[in-house]
Amino acid sequence: MVSLEDYNFDGYRDIAISHDDSDSLHLYLWSPTQGKYVEQPSFEKIKNPSLDKDNQCIVGNQFLDDNNIEYNLYKFENNRFLLISTIIKEAWANNYKKMTEYNLDGKIKNRKENLTYSQLCEFWRSFFLIDYIIENCY
Repeated sequence: MVSLEDYNFDGYRDIAISHDDSDSLHLYLWSPTQGKYVEQPSFEKIKNPSLDKDNQCIVGNQFLDDNNIEYNLYKFENNRFLLISTIIKEAWANNYKKMTEYNLDGKIKNRKENLTYSQLCEFWRSFFLIDYIIENCY
């Protein structure tokens, strides 16, 4: 599969190529200064990436085991995709087991465990809002 989207939010469409046997993409960013597409190897570590155009970020996710999913928030900074935050939650419930936030240099800035929805950072609250509404209103 080939996808043309603006993955680094610079106004130019980039090329992402996936292979049937992989949950990651090979990304080629358009470089207006070079006049060509340039491979972005830092993107390949993002599992099942999805674009969040409103927040200009990428969210990846992967099952850690049968019961837990890890979500990873990435921003494009300094010509690479940087991990900003991770959250581990139960796959079939809104039990948020661990949230970690990182500095731009990759060091842990904040870590919390066994969180309620209201204790999540603003981004994760908006990301999981529909799940929260469904669980608490029905």
